[in-house]
Amino acid sequence: LLMLGFSYQERGSLLLSKRVHTIPDILHQLGYNQMVSCTGFCSAYQFYGVHHIRTIDAVTHGEKHDSGHSNWMIKKLLPELAEQQKKQPFTLIVHNEDTHPEYHVDNECFRELPDEMKKWPISLQAVQCYDKYLKRVFDKIIELDLHKTSEIYVYGDHLLWGNHDYYPEPRKLVLMFPFREKRMINKSITLYDIAPTLLHLMGIEEYSPKFPFGI
Repeated sequence: LLMLGFSYQERGSLLLSKRVHTIPDILHQLGYNQMVSCTGFCSAYQFYGVHHIRTIDAVTHGEKHDSGHSNWMIKKLLPELAEQQKKQPFTLIVHNEDTHPEYHVDNECFRELPDEMKKWPISLQAVQCYDKYLKRVFDKIIELDLHKTSEIYVYGDHLLWGNHDYYPEPRKLVLMFPFREKRMINKSITLYDIAPTLLHLMGIEEYSPKFPFGI
């Protein structure tokens, strides 16, 4: 995804231009079934529509927070995709909700937190809870053997806006591949590097036009 400017306010109409080429545009040409699943925080409908991605949101599955959304993916969406994958490859983008302002922590998860964590800012509690939900999703991915045929990654879309002293400096974007060999790479990268890196991992080397930035 090519983004110019330092904040969401400076993007203008760039992301809605069909002249901007993204990973989904390339995968569309290769016949991928592409979708995004999100909850209430699902603001990029127009972008997804322009770039061949079908949106599934709370109107469809009825879940407005991460716990219910994760359970729905585990019980319905992932099994269906695992079956469909036998006929057509797919991509799935998943938005998480509760670690974004206004933060949310389910009562059930809050009760399970250690007493010390119950004193933490709600944003950090939300991260702990999402970690639990993500573990359940990963367990289902393994059960369905999707990890054997898929590139699965977790990433942050931007640095935190504002000055919150409970997040230590320096702040960095994170890109994790949970089912690949465990190792830590700590080097300078940019958002521009994500697209060519992911296509390389998928074995897609011959595509045009090439991304103007990133390696």
